[in-house]
Amino acid sequence: NEGSLIDENTQAAEQDVVFGSTKFGSYKITSGIVRVSHELIQDSGVNVAQVVGDLLGTRIGRALNRYHTSGTGTNQFQGAAAAAVVGVTGATLGAITYDEVVDLQHSVDPAYRNGAVFVMHDTTVAALKKLKDGDGRPLWASGITEGEPGTLLGHRIIVNQHMPVLGTAGAKSVLFGDASKFRIRDVSDIQIVRADERYFEYGQSAFVAWYRGDSRMIDAGTNPLKAFRNKTA
Repeated sequence: NEGSLIDENTQAAEQDVVFGSTKFGSYKITSGIVRVSHELIQDSGVNVAQVVGDLLGTRIGRALNRYHTSGTGTNQFQGAAAAAVVGVTGATLGAITYDEVVDLQHSVDPAYRNGAVFVMHDTTVAALKKLKDGDGRPLWASGITEGEPGTLLGHRIIVNQHMPVLGTAGAKSVLFGDASKFRIRDVSDIQIVRADERYFEYGQSAFVAWYRGDSRMIDAGTNPLKAFRNKTA
């Protein structure tokens, strides 16, 4: 939508705004049940229940990252990579060029480039760090100093190990754009349950973690997040 120029003392015409909606569901993730003997709980020098709880939370976190990245959106979370529109397709499988990164950046509307981020696997970050100009000088200039966050073309890089690698034919291996348009619904915090009765005949306690939520891209057709797609083999 865009405003219009009118003369003095001229009535403004009506220009309606069309609203859309995005429906968030609620999908359930489990860590799986872990059984721990009473002997281990009682005799260990550490708080075993806390350690197991932390491990179950890590399981949930890894599963969430996978679905938030590549979920199809059909009967499950919608992942950012699945929702992103292709902005650039690579010319060579297993590689990405500096020009292709620039083209990806400029495939996103400037309105979504302020605060935009790159998202990629760590091996893709390594490949970009190795790019050199015609005189053999690295093109990667920022993030070299220890403690300084790495940036690419002035934008922050998010390393996501659930993003496809450059050698995966036809996969979206790099994302760029306004990550704030990717919304996550947390129905509740991660719930960790301990049951001491279910396996009492084994002298065991059971631990399990649950999470419910969803994720969706908020997109009015303006494509705030674009993807670099690997060449199809």
